[in-house]
Amino acid sequence: MTALKILGFVLVAASGGFFGYLKAEEIKNHTRILEALHAALGFIKNEIAFRQAPLPRVFSALSGDSATAVGQFFGNLAQTIEQEPFFDAWLGAVKKLPLKPDEQGALFPLGEVLGKYDAQKQGAEIEHAREAVLEYIERSKSREAQTGKNLAGLGLSLGATLAVILM
Repeated sequence: MTALKILGFVLVAASGGFFGYLKAEEIKNHTRILEALHAALGFIKNEIAFRQAPLPRVFSALSGDSATAVGQFFGNLAQTIEQEPFFDAWLGAVKKLPLKPDEQGALFPLGEVLGKYDAQKQGAEIEHAREAVLEYIERSKSREAQTGKNLAGLGLSLGATLAVILM
């Protein structure tokens, strides 16, 4: 009977630690999404400025990794811009990104500019969005450094406390 209690204690404590670890991974994943979005915006800027590539082709190229949220974003966008006005397609796709509302808000102005103005104006607006995304990346990394390890430790502590109470 004592061995079962010890095993139960260890399992409850470990499950709390695992829960904390999962929460810390959510923060890291959020940072990765922002970094991929920042890189994708740089790609779009270069394609528009230097190659004057049409947006559907640029978005299709970015949708290559459809396993990621950013790849799915551009894949959906490449399909919907053929069926509805660009601004509506852009807004709908941005709202589906797993980002905070203020992070999504930094992308909304691109829907009004992309494909409508000259390459210089589009490039300036993309650069503005990239700067905002870079700021969000820095915030996310700071949050990751501050809270990531704390969440794992807190989860383990709560799991151990619960296990002691249940004993």
